[in-house]
Amino acid sequence: MQRILEARIAEQKRLEAELAEQVRFLQTLIDNIPNPIFYKDLEGLYLGCNKAFEEYFAVRREEILGKRVQDIRTADQIDVHYKVDAELIQTGGRTAYESTIRPEDGSLIHVITHKALFHRADGNPSGIVATITDITDHKQAEDALRTSEEKFLKAFQSNPTMMAISTLREGIIVEVNESYLQNSGFTRQEVVGKTSRELNVYFHPEQREFIIKMIMEKGSVRNLDVPMRRKDGNIINCLYSAERISLKNVDHILVLMQDITDRKRAEEERLQRMRLQSVLDTAGTICHEFNQPMQILSGYTDLLLSGSATDVKTREKLLSIKEQTARMEMITRKLLAIKDCSVQDYVGIGKIMDIHQEIRELPDIKKRKNEHE
Repeated sequence: MQRILEARIAEQKRLEAELAEQVRFLQTLIDNIPNPIFYKDLEGLYLGCNKAFEEYFAVRREEILGKRVQDIRTADQIDVHYKVDAELIQTGGRTAYESTIRPEDGSLIHVITHKALFHRADGNPSGIVATITDITDHKQAEDALRTSEEKFLKAFQSNPTMMAISTLREGIIVEVNESYLQNSGFTRQEVVGKTSRELNVYFHPEQREFIIKMIMEKGSVRNLDVPMRRKDGNIINCLYSAERISLKNVDHILVLMQDITDRKRAEEERLQRMRLQSVLDTAGTICHEFNQPMQILSGYTDLLLSGSATDVKTREKLLSIKEQTARMEMITRKLLAIKDCSVQDYVGIGKIMDIHQEIRELPDIKKRKNEHE
């Protein structure tokens, strides 16, 4: 009997030693997990934790045993934790939720807590085990991204430059600003979700293919002269720039356009005036060269007309020469007197400088001819 009792005691000690060894192993295991871990009973009393938990919350394991979450001085959102625990005990399984921790320095730490039930040998729940993951950096990055997006959206919408965002390959417009709508004549509903080809906004559709090719090669294009079509069909000249950007891992292009129609028209008019002035200068030089021969011709014609030996037919021819000479003299004087000129459109011909307006003001040559006779 004594031997049996001693054997049972020895077996009990062996089992206790194995259990203690297993507990030490499990504690060592969770102590080497970098995330904070804790476990507690169904009443919410802490049963243990790992070293990461001690360091994270600045407490010792012995200080939390038998305590509740509100007893940890850095705990926050106590009601949230109790609510999650109650639902988990009732429904079983596992759960995860976000919460915050407030260290003694007053900062705010965001965490995700994963919780699950652990059970006794009979299968009944015995408590809750949980791991904590610090997501503060992730939340701050999200907040920074959200702030950046808000700033970009405000700058995008309030910018006086026409701006649009479209997918790079398909050309589907995903956003436009108010300036784009005002200058194009479209409404937001008519534009967003459509392609530039469907809207027929490129006066030269092949230009978009060229732009896409350049963006694929260089990442951007700058200050291209691109004529664009408004909703009403009118064409406006745009100074066009575009940048390759990524939105939700999809390639897009950010397009910026300035309406330079008036500027370009003014520049064309300036160049046209320069060309016309060059024509007038050349005409003036020619007129000066014509004047002296015309005066000589006119003088000799007058001498011949003053003679009495001239027959009727010759006299008529001399008068015709006199008439044309006078007309040429008047034209040269008018050309020399022109300070400005106008350009008019002629159907089927193009633009022509109209100087006949001045010439039509010539006096009646026939009247002068009759007076001479």
